[in-house]
Amino acid sequence: MDGAITVGEAVTRLLADWEQQVVAERIARETLDTHTAVVRTLVAYVAACGCDLVCDVSSEVLWKWVNSPATGVCAAEYPSENIRRLRRAVAVAVYRTWFRLGVTERNLGASLPSLPGVQRAVSAFLAEQIQELKDVADNETAGSDYVVGFARTPVCLALTLVGAQSGEVGAIRVRDIDQMAKAVYLHGGGSRYQQRWVPIDDDWAWQVILDRLAYLNRRYPGNQDALLAYLPNERTTPVDDFKARSAATSMSLTKLIRLAGIHTPGKTRVASINEYVAARVFAETGRVEAVAARLGLARLDVAAHLVGYDWRASFNPDPRGQS
Repeated sequence: MDGAITVGEAVTRLLADWEQQVVAERIARETLDTHTAVVRTLVAYVAACGCDLVCDVSSEVLWKWVNSPATGVCAAEYPSENIRRLRRAVAVAVYRTWFRLGVTERNLGASLPSLPGVQRAVSAFLAEQIQELKDVADNETAGSDYVVGFARTPVCLALTLVGAQSGEVGAIRVRDIDQMAKAVYLHGGGSRYQQRWVPIDDDWAWQVILDRLAYLNRRYPGNQDALLAYLPNERTTPVDDFKARSAATSMSLTKLIRLAGIHTPGKTRVASINEYVAARVFAETGRVEAVAARLGLARLDVAAHLVGYDWRASFNPDPRGQS
């Protein structure tokens, strides 16, 4: 009988296969972590619905899960649109993998109604607000007992101001800075962001990076592998953990944003710094592709959205010229 296997056993096979995909570098580790967490909620939901076997799960049950709150099966509240889209994408991936593994020939994921994509609202910081962040970063480290270059928060901001994403900041090492070219090699963004060299074209950021390099050279002479802005707990967190790096950078910058008094709940966030960089690069170059290259984005429409350059087709495809 098709799908005559317990959901638990099927999920175990699923996750083992996805782990192999990570090892083979076909999918990113962060994608596996996110999908695994979502799959756990699916397992809990179908169990609460009395579905013990894969064949017991219907497209109706699957769709109700997509639209269910974070916990429980009886609550009436809908989850956010982002959660709904993530769950649907995971459902499609689950059934595609199960089909490949011979668990079931039914592709319930593909039968789910489509959900329209929604681009996030852009809320870039203004140049004046960026200056406030710089001032607070400077003031926070001022003091008679402060060693120049010791603090990591200023260099987190500096790297972000030249185009690094939060998950990339913690991956930057001494060897990634080319002082002669005044550039930094950004990497560590997994499958989400492209590896790239970017210019360090902010004077404040350049000085902060130089101070940090000088400090690290005194602390770890000649160590080209020293991390500029991240200090992982080597006992519990791997250095290459994208989510941990991203969280550490986000926490540092979120604290800085709050200290600067420019945090607006539900509007501004760490990405507002990236959006400022996008607006600055676009103002200087007038090129959407320059924005994408600076931020490591693979899609031009995403870069265009960040600078308010959305568009719709205006031509009339009707050969008769009628609207």
